[in-house]
Amino acid sequence: MYLLIFIVSSTISTLEITAATISPANALTINLCSANQTIVTHVFAENRGESGTSCTCQAVPSREPVVREDYVHTPGIGSHKIHTDAKNWNDARKICNDENAHLAIINSAAEEAILVDMLKKAEKKIKLGLNVEQALLGIHDLYKEGEWVTLFGESLLSTGFSKWNPTYWGGQPDNFENRQNCGAIINIGGMDDVDCRDKFAFFCEMPFLC
Repeated sequence: MYLLIFIVSSTISTLEITAATISPANALTINLCSANQTIVTHVFAENRGESGTSCTCQAVPSREPVVREDYVHTPGIGSHKIHTDAKNWNDARKICNDENAHLAIINSAAEEAILVDMLKKAEKKIKLGLNVEQALLGIHDLYKEGEWVTLFGESLLSTGFSKWNPTYWGGQPDNFENRQNCGAIINIGGMDDVDCRDKFAFFCEMPFLC
């Protein structure tokens, strides 16, 4: 039995093992998913007889995506999956985590277009949701009203996409009844703020290198 100890920078907020393989040459390869990139860790074991076994590690950013078959992969953008069994924001977050993914964070207009298209195609399959027009994303302003951040604590502006819908229900975000603190994408484009307790379809994402 080997005990592997990984020392990880405190700046990494999420670390998931997405895949692990063992080669015949006593080498263990582990894909570690940290926020928006995959770190490939190679662990090499060498039997030194009576002195025991030594291990060396090599960790490098992955150049290839880890792709799940149930996700739609778009080269250069990422891998996405829409869940049509509606959940509230926190339950949706947990389900994405269980898939070694995270609630989707939009980084470009091209990514928005992909999610809008997926949402439109899935509308008839959405069950138990408040509506079929929206799907939850990995953004919120739960810490301070009006300061929108991602699941990883990054400001919304830093993501490269911060387009709210200017016409949906009078323009968004509107913090209707002072209770809308989670983000969603709308099937006509742009984002909306919604009540985190309400149930919607939701997008999970495995970024391009995760």
